[in-house]
Amino acid sequence: MLRQIAAPILESYASSRAVADRYRTRTLPNARLAYQLYLQKSHEGAAAYPQVLIAQRTLFQLEANYIATLENAWINAAALEGLLLTDGLDLPAGPGELDRPVREINIPVPENPGGRP
Repeated sequence: MLRQIAAPILESYASSRAVADRYRTRTLPNARLAYQLYLQKSHEGAAAYPQVLIAQRTLFQLEANYIATLENAWINAAALEGLLLTDGLDLPAGPGELDRPVREINIPVPENPGGRP
């Protein structure tokens, strides 16, 4: 039963880690470089300032998506590290009673699951 519950959480964790690594190693450095180049070209008079603002906005959106991805990865990591223990405040089953099945896993759900602000 725990394997069935853990499988989607583990999959979500793995995909969030992969996406976060891609953001950290490729996407964000490229966006920062683009912003710096537009800013430099704007100071030199070779680029319009609205292009600088668009590059800056894109960079900020990518950083926000990166943080949301990291949040999702850490939430799933915490759930897996806790071995999916839930309902810790419920009373245990009494002698002769069967343990109640796991009702739900209380994992916070990101406000914007698509990753877009």
